[in-house]
Amino acid sequence: MIESTKIGDAVVWAPEGRVDASSAPDLEQAMTEKIGEGGVHVVLDLSRTRYMSSAGLRVVLVVARALQAKDGRFAVCGLNDEVKELFEVSGFSLIVNIVADRAAAVAAVQQTG
Repeated sequence: MIESTKIGDAVVWAPEGRVDASSAPDLEQAMTEKIGEGGVHVVLDLSRTRYMSSAGLRVVLVVARALQAKDGRFAVCGLNDEVKELFEVSGFSLIVNIVADRAAAVAAVQQTG
């Protein structure tokens, strides 16, 4: 299940359970379709995600690139210890804006300048 909530000009996506080879394509499609419409910033809230595979990391990369092309901003929040370690080991923690919680992530993507 993937929850989607619009807050101002940000869309918060919150996948539940696992983001792996079976669920990642649906998440990627939903997020990139919305980004393709333009004028949107994205928060990926992983607080309900207990596991993420390399397929999930690929979604993060695809979304980050799509947003960059549209001058959108991107933040990830709510990482549990296992997912946080995956982001650190893969180097994604250096290229993606990671914040503690949804409120901070929404504030981060809605900042101007």
